[in-house]
Amino acid sequence: MADRLRDCMSTFSLERAKVFVMIRDGATSMIKMSSILGMDSGHCFAHLLQLAVKDGLATFPSAKSLVETMKTIVRKMRKSGRDKDEFKQCLIDCNLAERLLLPCIDIRWSSMYNMLLRFQENQRAVEIFLIDHSRYPHLTHSDWKLADDLIELLRPLGENQKKTTPCR
Repeated sequence: MADRLRDCMSTFSLERAKVFVMIRDGATSMIKMSSILGMDSGHCFAHLLQLAVKDGLATFPSAKSLVETMKTIVRKMRKSGRDKDEFKQCLIDCNLAERLLLPCIDIRWSSMYNMLLRFQENQRAVEIFLIDHSRYPHLTHSDWKLADDLIELLRPLGENQKKTTPCR
């Protein structure tokens, strides 16, 4: 791997002296590669956050179950144009902005946070939609409370990510 990285740096005329630090994941092969190349290296902050959130969520089965339920709702809705249109109508009926539910991507903790936020923003429309759609999993009052608690728990991380992530 070290040889491949050297070749890549050469291809882009990137001199070793211009590299101050290599950001990497925690794999031993990456640590070893940076050592072979004589580069200072550090663990990627975003990757550490992902691992911390994933491990933390794993210790709360009810939170993990809620996230899976919400992912199921989003997945079913995204597959059905009719359901998507009916949900849009629920948003209109509730005087909410037409913002659909967001998917959760397992390798990005922030997508889970954004999914939870969107459910929270659209709670009334989601509740109305689920009343008429029995093939969807339903969310209880305690599910909504848990979602609120998860959002509050993750909010500092979400705010920090906004500050440390370049604009796209």
